[in-house]
Amino acid sequence: MDTRLHSLIDRATGWQAAASPTPQDNVSTARRIGRSARAVGLLATLLSLVSVSAFAECTVTVSPSANKGISPRTHSSWEGDAAESFHSTVGILNVRDNWNDATQYVGFSHGCANTTMLLYKDVRWGGPVLELKAKDYAGALANLETLGWYGIVSSFKILFAPDLSDLSDDISFDTPWNGESGAAIDVGVGADGTAWVVSPGHKVYRYDGVADWEYMNLDGATRLDVDPFGDAWVVLADGGIRKFDNGAWMVIPGSAMDIGVGADGGGSVWIIGTHPMNRVMRYDPRVDGSWIDMNGHGSRLDVTADGRVWIVKYG
Repeated sequence: MDTRLHSLIDRATGWQAAASPTPQDNVSTARRIGRSARAVGLLATLLSLVSVSAFAECTVTVSPSANKGISPRTHSSWEGDAAESFHSTVGILNVRDNWNDATQYVGFSHGCANTTMLLYKDVRWGGPVLELKAKDYAGALANLETLGWYGIVSSFKILFAPDLSDLSDDISFDTPWNGESGAAIDVGVGADGTAWVVSPGHKVYRYDGVADWEYMNLDGATRLDVDPFGDAWVVLADGGIRKFDNGAWMVIPGSAMDIGVGADGGGSVWIIGTHPMNRVMRYDPRVDGSWIDMNGHGSRLDVTADGRVWIVKYG
């Protein structure tokens, strides 16, 4: 058994494992772990640390407490991808079985440096969301009970990402930066120069072109981009899509996790969809606002001025 496994067992449970354990020691330790409700998720997660670290595979283990009678679930990716919770073979959530899931522990293996997990209080990835970053739980488990989320998670997404720690940070810019007021988690600029942002509070603002930001009466936003006419296309936390049109927000059919708009013609609109998960789709305004499946997967995208799409497949 890996010495890191023993160290984490000691830290989480107070047990002392032998420095050079025999096979009998490992069996004894596993039996003691199996008797502890809090160690169900721990054992599954830490065993994954041992088995995959040499290959930098990322494994995320989602584990309920033992008294719920549900086995731990694992989600793995070698290069990066995305996984969704409670998704049946026909792509439909089982609301009855998965509302208020028994998830208590979340663990990330050694290869998960930039992986993020999003936990939602509602099914179909809606409602309040808790974000867990693997880098914040290196060598530890996230306990949803202490975070105030035990027994209320109804769906989740896992965004696997490659470990970028070995890439160079030696990047410089010759052009000086001009600081602007406010704060943002996403920004988009149209071909006409109109700038929009999503604030840390998930509100949408538009720059007035002089010195201030105007609140545009839309909450719950996570991503946006701007078309050639200066109008924003916004993705909401529940996957909903909105377009600012003639001074009002228009509901666009579909569900997305990211959106990009080109500056070509009427503005090519692309999304990373959620049904099915992570499919790349292009908007077709000629067919009642439908989305065309472009036979690709991704987690982030942007669109060039001539309508070509660039996709981050695993980020």
